Amino acid sequence: MIELKILLTLLVANAIISLFNTSKGILGCGLVGFAPFEGKKANLEKIKILSIINSVRGTDSCGIFINNNLQKGVGKLSDIKDYFKEHQISYNAACKNKSIIVHMRKSTRGASIEANAHPFYIKENPNNPGIVGAHNGTIYNCSTLSKKYEVPYETGDVDSKFLLTVIQKTKSFDVLAEYDGAAALLMAFEDEPNTIYAFKGASIETWGGSIVAEERPLYILIENEGVYFSSMREGLEIIKKDKKTDVLTITSNTIVRVTNNQIYKKQIVDRSH
Repeated sequence: MIELKILLTLLVANAIISLFNTSKGILGCGLVGFAPFEGKKANLEKIKILSIINSVRGTDSCGIFINNNLQKGVGKLSDIKDYFKEHQISYNAACKNKSIIVHMRKSTRGASIEANAHPFYIKENPNNPGIVGAHNGTIYNCSTLSKKYEVPYETGDVDSKFLLTVIQKTKSFDVLAEYDGAAALLMAFEDEPNTIYAFKGASIETWGGSIVAEERPLYILIENEGVYFSSMREGLEIIKKDKKTDVLTITSNTIVRVTNNQIYKKQIVDRSH
């Protein structure tokens, strides 16, 4: 069944492109992730399907975190569909960490070069565990936050990398209450194998009135092997084994931690400013 779905994925992706091109919604980068249940690993065909579906959100560069390694695609391989034509993704049996993060970038800040392609590995503070992370959104007050947290930021730097650097340096998620802009994040800490942290923000928008609005989408699907993440609900609907299984949305302004058969809210983030 999955094999047939792979053959149909490009057609579905093209249909979704047309849908979004005629919509007024905000497109942005695509996020895909997987956190395994104990002793399990991802179905990599599902990861490919999700990534291709999410490629409608960004083709300026792409990147994959798998086997504790980062792989990046830029230039002719900036589109994840082209990257998969040249590179096979597979698990290394010797690597016990089965978590996966994939990113399809739509550039807003910083050039479309390998150094700016997500996911990023950050270890600004050597006393804290390193972090791998990918971000969908735009942060507008990096300069102000740079002064507060003493993390360098200059015009043209990648705001996503800056945000993750603050999180790693401080070993906290406090900055997620303070940024101006939009964010959905998938993160993995090097001292927590087989664990994914997920976040999507919601904040006040003013369009003839004040409402709290989701900044960027992020959905999850719970399968027998673990939890899949996607910026696009459509991809999760395609890969789910049981059509009765619900695709869920990440609760806004909540750090969600998925590890060892457990999904729980680690921290509530106050974005009422």
